[in-house]
Amino acid sequence: MLVDGVAYRRGYGFPGDSFNEEFNNCLIDSLRQCLGDLQCDRKLVRRDLQDEFGCINGQDHRRQVTDISYLDVECHWQAILRSFGRHGSSDQIGTFDPNDYCVVALCGDRPGHGTVLGNLHAPRRLVIINWGDVHFDPCLPR
Repeated sequence: MLVDGVAYRRGYGFPGDSFNEEFNNCLIDSLRQCLGDLQCDRKLVRRDLQDEFGCINGQDHRRQVTDISYLDVECHWQAILRSFGRHGSSDQIGTFDPNDYCVVALCGDRPGHGTVLGNLHAPRRLVIINWGDVHFDPCLPR
């Protein structure tokens, strides 16, 4: 696929393994893969999200993060990047400022639709595909 003239191939966002008590972490894994060689424990990132979004008052349940909840790119992408900066490989600690990124979340179920988040003029662009608001896959440059 082409996004702004750049060719991408679809990867697979691993949601986790219930045997390891890891669920619905495909957004975390997809953003991680888009960053290249980043090594990071998805469970630590989810724990950070639970600390930040675990108890949400009111009607905005899409923001709330539990052990098994689906993540929402619009609500959680910046917090995921900040968490990568805390838990990523030692040479990458502290290097993930959300202002340096633009996230393009394509809608897999509706071609031609999606969401663009963050700084449109950012030096880094992360492209992912959202399937049915429950699964994410990374789009990796060819």
